[in-house]
Amino acid sequence: MGWADRAVLAALMRRLSDWLREHRLVTPGTVLRWHLVARKWTYPSRTGRPPVDDVVVALIGRMARENTAWGYHRIQGELLKLGHRAAASTVRRVLERLRVPPASGRDTAMSWR
Repeated sequence: MGWADRAVLAALMRRLSDWLREHRLVTPGTVLRWHLVARKWTYPSRTGRPPVDDVVVALIGRMARENTAWGYHRIQGELLKLGHRAAASTVRRVLERLRVPPASGRDTAMSWR
């Protein structure tokens, strides 16, 4: 409801008959206060988690390229040592977005053959 709608509602409540005015539960001023408080305390809807910082994304990409045997959990642990908290699933999503294959696909230098 907009401000004009609230004002019209309050004006209509004042025009009620005496009998209805005596038996109503709230006053027009209370209705206006309810709407003002609702407007004041409503927060914008935030959906999802906050995005990963660009510095962390660059760091994840660099670690994955320079250390081909490291997996998601190892990169997560190294990030934690550097003071950046990120879940292994976040590391996986960032590497997918950067088009870096998983550790088994990156590790071509070391092979049992």
